[in-house]
Amino acid sequence: MSTRLPVLILTLVLAACGTTATTTTPAATTPVAVTIDPSLLDIISLPDLGFEIAYPVDWTEASEVGVLGFYSPTPAGDNFAESFNVVVFPVPEDLPYDTYVQSDARSLSNNPNITIIGSGTATLDGHPAASVVFSTTAENGAPITSLRVITLRGDRAYEVSFFANSEQFDTYIPLFDELLSSFRWTEA
Repeated sequence: MSTRLPVLILTLVLAACGTTATTTTPAATTPVAVTIDPSLLDIISLPDLGFEIAYPVDWTEASEVGVLGFYSPTPAGDNFAESFNVVVFPVPEDLPYDTYVQSDARSLSNNPNITIIGSGTATLDGHPAASVVFSTTAENGAPITSLRVITLRGDRAYEVSFFANSEQFDTYIPLFDELLSSFRWTEA
C-alpha cells in the first residue's frame, strides 16, 4: 500500500486546523477551567462509519464525508478554538497494524512543522491503538498541541485527534480522556 494516503489525511487534517510553519509568538492566554459534567456531553452515533463518541454539547460540529469534527467555543482573548475529530478512511483489510502505525509515525516525523512530544499505546473500546502527542503552530501563530490515537479495524483506519492551544493543553486532558473513553464500535 502506498504511504501517501496517511500523509494526505494528515495534511488535510492539519490544513483544516490551519497549521503552518509560522513561528510568531502569540500573546499569552489564560488557561481555561475544563470540567467534565456528564450532563454537558451528548453521544453522536455514526453507524455508517462504525462508531459512536461523546462530545461537549456546546461545541460546534463541522463534519464532512469520513470526518467528524467538533470545535470549542472560543473565549475572549483565546486565539485558538480547541477541537477534536475522528477521521475514517479505507485501507486494505490485510494491512498489518504495525505497518500502519510505523507509516503514520514516519509521516509525522518527516513533517518539518511537527515536533513529536511523545508516543505510546492506547485502546479504543478495548481495541489496540497507538497514541502520539505532537506540537505545531496554527496559521495565526498560536502554538498548538495535539493528542492523536490511531487504529485499524477491518478495512478502515480510525484517527481520533484532539487539538488545543499548547498553553491550555493540560487543562483539556481530562475532557479528551473522557471523550476517548466514550468511543464505542458500532456495526458498520
